[in-house]
Amino acid sequence: MKQLVCEMCGSTDLLKEEGVFVCQSCGCKYSVEEAKKMMVEVEGAVTVQNAAQLDNLLKLAHSSFESKNYEKAEDFCNQVLAMDDKNFDAWKLKGEAINYQINSNNQRIEEVYNCIMTAYRVLDEEKKEQEKYDIFMLLNMWLKGEVYFWLQQFEANRPTDYALKRAKNAYVDSYNKMKAALEELGFLEEPKQGLLFAFDNYFIGKCNKFCLSTWKSTVAYNYYRNYMGKGVDPFSSLPKIRYHADEYRPTKAIWDTFIKEADNVIDLLKFAEKQINDNTNPEVVEAIFSNIVSFQECVIPACSWNVVWMNYVGSYMWDREWHLTDKAKENRRNTINSYLEKKHRIPERLRKIQAAQKEKKRQEKIEKYWQEHQEEKRALDDEQEDIRKKLEELKEKITAIDNANADKLEELYSEKNRLLPCEEAVQKQEDVIRALEKKRQKCGLFQGKMKQEIVTQIDQQEEPKLKELKIQAAAEKKEHQERIDVEINVLKRDGKEFRDQFAKLKKREQEITQELTKER
Repeated sequence: MKQLVCEMCGSTDLLKEEGVFVCQSCGCKYSVEEAKKMMVEVEGAVTVQNAAQLDNLLKLAHSSFESKNYEKAEDFCNQVLAMDDKNFDAWKLKGEAINYQINSNNQRIEEVYNCIMTAYRVLDEEKKEQEKYDIFMLLNMWLKGEVYFWLQQFEANRPTDYALKRAKNAYVDSYNKMKAALEELGFLEEPKQGLLFAFDNYFIGKCNKFCLSTWKSTVAYNYYRNYMGKGVDPFSSLPKIRYHADEYRPTKAIWDTFIKEADNVIDLLKFAEKQINDNTNPEVVEAIFSNIVSFQECVIPACSWNVVWMNYVGSYMWDREWHLTDKAKENRRNTINSYLEKKHRIPERLRKIQAAQKEKKRQEKIEKYWQEHQEEKRALDDEQEDIRKKLEELKEKITAIDNANADKLEELYSEKNRLLPCEEAVQKQEDVIRALEKKRQKCGLFQGKMKQEIVTQIDQQEEPKLKELKIQAAAEKKEHQERIDVEINVLKRDGKEFRDQFAKLKKREQEITQELTKER
């Protein structure tokens, strides 16, 4: 039996349209004469022909994908799967093509997930083990993209109840898909938990980023812009308020929107708080708590205003209209106090946990290294043990020598610091000068001559004498201490051979400890 087969893609789906044959897969057209030459014998060659057709369709799918024609790429993949529903490449590429077509009006993340997991399921056990990490990386990228997209929508548009719900649901759905995929892919419990923590922390970090930008660009801006006046940037360090800025204050509608949107932003931050785990960055946690506190502090004094017209024409004043009740303000202040306490407690706890985890991993690497180098470790341990025994023996000998010389050393140190006669002479001369100063101060109003005589005596006689005595005393003290130091050093050098040996062995003992505990 003969059949018409497309030379470009291998498809057998050709229809005659307006005198030519048109391939329904790739669109190629053939004249009647060309079509006759393309007739092939199907019987006995179905498998080979199908394989060629599948290969051509996959090439067209990849070509369309690379050209960013994702819809056409998906269509070619569907044609492949219609002929071979266990084709790994087609399932995988279809998932990628669908992922690039997703937008707020075309939600197909469920299809993406099913395609990539089906691609994994059609593999044999050996290939599953080879492909599971690539499958996970694709899923991780796509599911993070889903979370990112809806957080971005929360920022790009108004933070409404719907936007809040979509952002939360995107995280929950993506997390559940990630967890299910990791279990099916056969990841062990510890690495699986680590990957889930990493996904949580991605969401936490992006959530804080988008909530802060949403607050600045939408929530606070729309309220304070009206409050401060048109053209005023409420986030500038030195805002220039226009002369007639007071013509613009928030109405009740603006105030209502501000309170609602602020609560939605705070709600999303609190939702992110619930996902905090032992691996969460403490700085990000601090930022989340700081933002919750800051936003609540802005909400408490917020209010709406209305105009009260005065008796004379064109005159008016602003009157505060709507604001939070005292009870509502108290509740928000309690929230602020709670998060101020959390801000100090939780990040510090995380830092301690992460430091302990880091040290544990470091120790595990060291232990693993020495398990693989047991002979080297045994030699170092034996050497270190021998050194420590020798150090104890040397320490006993050095201690015995020090004890024997202790009394003599104490006597020498006492003699070294003894007050010498020359120093006593300096003190006596200083006493003479102090006595003359007191005598000068006691002189009465009419004893100027006596005052001058005392000053002259101090400046010309006693001070020069004191200076000379100090120079002499310093020289004698130095000579005395140097002589005593010689005797002290003689005693300290007693047992020098033991001390030198101790220092050398101690250095080697420290080198071994460093070698046994260094990073691997």
